Amino acid sequence: MEKMNAWLRISIEDLGLSNRHTDCSFIIQTATERRVFLCHKLIFCCASEAFDRMLYGDFKESTTGEVMLKDVEPDIFEKFRGYLYGYQSEKLEDYGTDTLIKLCVFGNKFLVESIKEDCVKEMTNRRCRLGMSDLMLLFQCAHTLNIKSITKRVVSKISPFLKEPFNQSVVFDFDREVFKSYIETIDMKLLEADRFILIETYLKHNGLDTPSAAVAAPTAIDAIEEEIQENNREYISQLLGLIKFRRFTPKQFYEGPGKSSLLTTQQKYEHLYTIANECARAKDVVKSTSVETLATASLISELTSFPYYRAAHCHCRSTHFPFSADLSE
Repeated sequence: MEKMNAWLRISIEDLGLSNRHTDCSFIIQTATERRVFLCHKLIFCCASEAFDRMLYGDFKESTTGEVMLKDVEPDIFEKFRGYLYGYQSEKLEDYGTDTLIKLCVFGNKFLVESIKEDCVKEMTNRRCRLGMSDLMLLFQCAHTLNIKSITKRVVSKISPFLKEPFNQSVVFDFDREVFKSYIETIDMKLLEADRFILIETYLKHNGLDTPSAAVAAPTAIDAIEEEIQENNREYISQLLGLIKFRRFTPKQFYEGPGKSSLLTTQQKYEHLYTIANECARAKDVVKSTSVETLATASLISELTSFPYYRAAHCHCRSTHFPFSADLSE
């Protein structure tokens, strides 16, 4: 049986390499390149139901034998095609994280579960060390595929080093939902002042921080523009809703949200009032209770949640990201 399996795999691989008996073609069209890949319908329909319906169903592709794809790079499709003609997951070990993610996303789109699972396994279990850029790409991929286990593992690897938000520039190219998920995930792993900086910088980077988009009434002259502005305002509101302003020190609030156009004057006053109450409560706790009593009563955790304590102690660790982080542990 093993000999038969080995023979069958080699035969199918040879079939893909020689292009003998091909009966369909995939045309990969990008802005700068156009490539045609000769393929076999049977191989692709066995890979997923999506290809089966496309190549043997009531669609134009089943009649013409030509499939036009514009949302995949030719190099990625070539690797995808090579995987289908043999299912050798070992080949994935030679690909970079960016390539694995693209293969995973493409396979997920066309319901090819095998390549999706093999790519996820390779990305999470490989023994190599992933740099910050690769980790962020992996976070984006995990969010797209709704794989929460990978999301948590990525954040667990970078959380000890989340000190300088501007070192996370790769997140500024995330789409809206991925960025929002990232801000939610790093809650309590980064100072609120730094999370706010990330949000404000992301909005500026993507042209969403205009006063009209943030706080003013819509001034668009047509319904489409007005809808866009409304969507922007709603998104900004959702992001700001993730920030716990009571964790700010007065100075942090003044230098960040206090000077930002993302908040109205009324909102700033309300948040400052909350911060003042938090600081007053923290001082009352310190005055009325000794450190020894706090420790005995297990109240140290409450004290450390106050903003002035966090500001004084949260930056005692390294403020630099490592060049890489091991995801496999």
